[in-house]
Amino acid sequence: MDRHRSGPAAFGLCVALASFGLGCEGPCRSLSVQVCECAPSPREEAACIRRLDLNESQQPEPTRAEQERCEALLDTCTCEALALGLPERCGISRDFRFSEPDAPE
Repeated sequence: MDRHRSGPAAFGLCVALASFGLGCEGPCRSLSVQVCECAPSPREEAACIRRLDLNESQQPEPTRAEQERCEALLDTCTCEALALGLPERCGISRDFRFSEPDAPE
């Protein structure tokens, strides 16, 4: 997934977008969105993004070390890795699911 690489060009783009009032995602947000984009359906992708937004609003900003870890994982986290059962390449646990478990009735 080359679209998630960073570097001087990406930094320049972030600066340009910020000047127009459009924020740039940090590497942890980008990594989380990248995982959500691998959801098996548009409905599950949308639900994943909603949970991401909710979780972000309730968590402190990632530390520099966490941001660096996310940056490193951007290169190894792919939909193929998730499909092959290698969630550690995305920094997530093996019990990760795109959908919430069904509520007990």
